Amino acid sequence: MNVLDRGNPVEKGYGYSFLPREYENSPGHPQLKVIFRSTPTVDHFDPEKLHIHVRSDPQRIEVLNIHHPWPWEEQYRAIAGRIILQDRKGKKFEAFTFGGNLSIKSQETMTECIFTSPAPILELIGITSIPEVLAEEIEILFAERRAEWEPDLSAFESKLAEAEPFLLYCACLEVLRGKFEQHPSREDEAIRQFVQFLKSEIQTLQKLDKWPGKLPTIAELL
Repeated sequence: MNVLDRGNPVEKGYGYSFLPREYENSPGHPQLKVIFRSTPTVDHFDPEKLHIHVRSDPQRIEVLNIHHPWPWEEQYRAIAGRIILQDRKGKKFEAFTFGGNLSIKSQETMTECIFTSPAPILELIGITSIPEVLAEEIEILFAERRAEWEPDLSAFESKLAEAEPFLLYCACLEVLRGKFEQHPSREDEAIRQFVQFLKSEIQTLQKLDKWPGKLPTIAELL
């Protein structure tokens, strides 16, 4: 079984869906759609709230809490971080993004959110899944970069808000490949699979001519 496929929660009636992966074995999807309805379907997962980091101005990041109805702006620049979707019963679904564009359209009976990104949107479906491990490792990288900016954390937020999503994704892959190739636990099956994923993903992006010709370092981006 493909190590990226641990089951898929996206079924009819869930209230959210992903576009198909752009290429085989991609760790994520190019688009996430969420539907908030004024009347619950009582089917599977009825979204009630969506939490996502957005750029409030060129130098600030805030958490946007989306719900129905939505009377505010329709377009936002989303920032790298976790996306948390909660239903009416308190159940949560999570994803991870490197940033992208968020469009919100609200009508009388429903609000539609469409989030698109040039970097894979990671569907977090299990603690041992490749997307989950990748998201956790990237959050560690972000925390390390954030610490480098202390006490001027506003400067870190400004850099994160300005980072181009796909370049950020590729820079993270490159750092993690170097880190895990030297990992003392490489014989561990989970680590071995993750190392293989990192190598394969970089090679795939190179073959598809998507890998940047000049890749900035993570320190240059953040």
